[in-house]
Amino acid sequence: MEAEMFGLVRALVAQDDTRPTCLIDIGIQSTVCSLIEKRVLKYSHSFDRGSRYLADEIANRLPVNHELARSIRENYGLKLISLVDPEIREKIMDILKESLAPIFREIDMMIADFRKTTNAEVAKMILSGGVLAVPEIRQQFNDYFATETEIADPFPNIDYRQDLAPYKKEIGLNYSVAMGMAQRVFDIAR
Repeated sequence: MEAEMFGLVRALVAQDDTRPTCLIDIGIQSTVCSLIEKRVLKYSHSFDRGSRYLADEIANRLPVNHELARSIRENYGLKLISLVDPEIREKIMDILKESLAPIFREIDMMIADFRKTTNAEVAKMILSGGVLAVPEIRQQFNDYFATETEIADPFPNIDYRQDLAPYKKEIGLNYSVAMGMAQRVFDIAR
């Protein structure tokens, strides 16, 4: 048995990357924020705000009745953002920014604690989780954090058929942990 974060480190942090890195994995129910230095897990914190929370906040704060909001959340989730006209999209983006604020505060507190204890700055952030397929969410992370921000790509050293290349980024967001766990088998076999 191994914690998922070790799989993420293996899949997403290069062997030669010694810089302090913040890995953020946004799941359905919760978000896990971990600080890695020299590929060693230094801090990890989980909190109960994930993609379902974001979708619920948007659906519940739209000016529609409760039943319609539930239907929107269940049928479209956060894809709703890219489906609406620009006027409504602006309102949704305001709700999204407000809904992401508690997640950003948790991450900020963890980074501040890391900085205080190690005197080191986080050099980059790597974002993982299927919710990051929504470009507006990725953009909010880029806008908020003044740090190099990457989207999870667990396939840089993996051979794959070229017809899969267009799907690689979306697949990577959902399967980063699985790729890291699979790599563990190869590490043990060496």
